[in-house]
Amino acid sequence: MPDRIICVGDINMDILIEVSHPPRTGETINAYRVSFISGGKGYNQALAAKRLGGNVIFACKIGDDAFGNALKQTLEEENLETNMVISKGSLSGMAIVMVDKDAQNYITVNPGSNYELDEKELHLDLKKSDIVLSQSAIPLTTVESVFKTAKKAGATTILNTSRVDIEIKKLFGFADYIIMNEVEAAGIAGDVGMSSDKETLLRQIKKLRANKAQTIIITLGPKGLVCSKGSEYMEIPGIKVKAVDTSGAGDCFLGAFSVALSEGKPLREALIFANAAAAVSVQRKGTSTSFPNRKDVMKLMSGN
Repeated sequence: MPDRIICVGDINMDILIEVSHPPRTGETINAYRVSFISGGKGYNQALAAKRLGGNVIFACKIGDDAFGNALKQTLEEENLETNMVISKGSLSGMAIVMVDKDAQNYITVNPGSNYELDEKELHLDLKKSDIVLSQSAIPLTTVESVFKTAKKAGATTILNTSRVDIEIKKLFGFADYIIMNEVEAAGIAGDVGMSSDKETLLRQIKKLRANKAQTIIITLGPKGLVCSKGSEYMEIPGIKVKAVDTSGAGDCFLGAFSVALSEGKPLREALIFANAAAAVSVQRKGTSTSFPNRKDVMKLMSGN
C-alpha cells in the first residue's frame, strides 16, 4: 500500500453556474445551467488523490446545515476516509463558480465552518512516511500548526498557496513542496505584472524559496509548469487538449502529484503524471466531477 496522504483542508458546496460570458458591472445575465456539486480545494485534492489510487484521509470541518448534510453524504458515497469535525450552529462553506463559454472560471467563496477548523480538534496521529497536504483555504494558523506537527513527525509537507496572500509566506519555511499557479507566484513574490518567461520565474522562485532543500512548482495552465529544487530547474510542457472547463484542474494536479510522491516516484515522473491528470480533467465539465481515474491518465500519457 502507498504511503498515507493526509489532506487537511476545506470542503464547500459549489454552486456551478454556466454562462455565455461573465456579467459586466451592472449587467444581469441568464445562466443556461446550474448545478450543486461538492467542492472546496481540500475536498477536491483529497478526492482527486483517492480516484487515482491514493491512500487518503481527509480532515475537514462542516456545518450542521443542509449543505453540511449533503457534503457528509457525498463523502460517504465517495468512500473517502475522513477526520471530520461538525460545527454546531455554523454554516458550511459554499462557493459560487461561474464558467463561461471559453471554459474560464470565476469563483467567489464564503468559507463558513472551514475558517473554524483548528488542528487541536483533529488529533492527528502522523507518521514519518505520511504526506501532509494543505492549502490556504483554511486559517493559516491551522495550516502552520498542522505543518509543525508534521515536521516533528518527520512527515513530508505540501503547501498549495491557492490564493494571493502575502501572509502565507510565513508558512513557506514549514513546506517541503510549495505548489502555486503563475498568478499566485507573481502576486506573492510582489510582481506587478505576470510573466511566464524563465528569467521572471527564476526571480520569483528566488524570492519565494525559504530554504535550499525546498521544491517550488509553478503551474502555467496550458503551457505546463516549471519546477525548481535547489539548483535544479525543469520545465514540463503542457499537453494539447480541448479544454471544456478549467475549474478544478489545479486541485487535480495537487492530488495526482501527492499520489505519485506517495508511491515513491521520482520528481520529474511525478510532475509528468500530475500534468497529465490535470489535462484529462479540463476536458470535462465541473470540478470534482471532472477528476480522472488511473486508467484515464495512463491512456493520455500513452497517447492512445
